[in-house]
Amino acid sequence: MGESIPQKPEEEISPEELSQKVSLLMTKPENTDTALPLLLMLKNKGLKAKSFRFILDEKTLNKLYPEMNEKYPEIIREATIDYMLGKEVEVFLITKDEENDTAGNVLKKLVDLVGEKTIPEDNPHGTLRRHHSGGTKLYVSKSLGKAKFYENGFHRPLSTDELIGNLDAFGLLDEARKLALES
Repeated sequence: MGESIPQKPEEEISPEELSQKVSLLMTKPENTDTALPLLLMLKNKGLKAKSFRFILDEKTLNKLYPEMNEKYPEIIREATIDYMLGKEVEVFLITKDEENDTAGNVLKKLVDLVGEKTIPEDNPHGTLRRHHSGGTKLYVSKSLGKAKFYENGFHRPLSTDELIGNLDAFGLLDEARKLALES
């Protein structure tokens, strides 16, 4: 019998190593329970997903978008809260598909699949945010005026730090570490 290779304890995996092996994808309310063949799209990119469902409360929303209170204009902050607070979302932990180990850096691969721009049309053709973006709405606030609001359909972290924050927001950091060690 072969020797077993000792695995690193979960707490020893670095954030950079974690983001190479695991990322997070969240369907926004308009794409939760959609007919979009998301799992097939991921498989075709050499990725697989483990699914979780959450109702977004204020604490999770603030952890998910920590820049919201500092960088978002007040009307966009209000629109984001109205659009997402108390709504169900599906969160996927994304890893490489063992059958197709060509995925490379999972965080980067997922950004390429989803897109990174807020305005759907600014994302490349073939990205989820461009083709399954939800709506563009004129958000009207009695006290703040009007603003164009892009639902964007999907949320994904753009960096290792954002990934760690998103995993923490949903309480999935330990689960992500476990998946990273298995891959």
